[in-house]
Amino acid sequence: MIRKDNIVTKFEKLHGEYSSSRKVESAIGGSNLERKVFEVLLDNLLGRGTRECADHDDQPGGQRVPPRPTGPGRRGRMGGVDSVLAAQETRQSLRLEKAAAFSARKQEEAAASSLVAQLESSPSSSSNTSAVVSDKNTEQLGGASPAKRAKRATKNIVSPALAATLDRTKLTDRSATYVLTEAARCLGQNVEELNINRSSIDANA
Repeated sequence: MIRKDNIVTKFEKLHGEYSSSRKVESAIGGSNLERKVFEVLLDNLLGRGTRECADHDDQPGGQRVPPRPTGPGRRGRMGGVDSVLAAQETRQSLRLEKAAAFSARKQEEAAASSLVAQLESSPSSSSNTSAVVSDKNTEQLGGASPAKRAKRATKNIVSPALAATLDRTKLTDRSATYVLTEAARCLGQNVEELNINRSSIDANA
């Protein structure tokens, strides 16, 4: 409860400050526009004090009437401070939400890592992993079954007469092998079935 004598004292103090300000403003001079603005601000301040006194007098028992809203900003209220506090609360709420989401994501990642470690340590997982690796290696090698062993050539075309001819031409066994192979291929023979090598030439020489 605000006492009546306190309101009167405040009003007298405001009036004294107003009078002092008017004297200082007159002493230092200034433009007419500045003086008008200065007077309007002080008049509004004094007018608010007068209204508070009147509201106090109208109430039985000396109870103070709450100030009435007078438009945007609600004169007499700390609208700017309220806006700043609301913005701070909003930012704090957003930070808390982000921290909670980050913590939940970390917990999920930790649970997934633990599950993977358990699966890797189990025997069945190891065997399955080995099977998968083996399958991948098979696919990288072409995915085909092991190549069949080539059949050994059994048809011998190097006769003693051919070996004697090769000796007369002074061809080495290696050179003779190349010549006979190309000659057989030109004649339409399957060289893989023909026994043409250095050992067969030496055996018939």
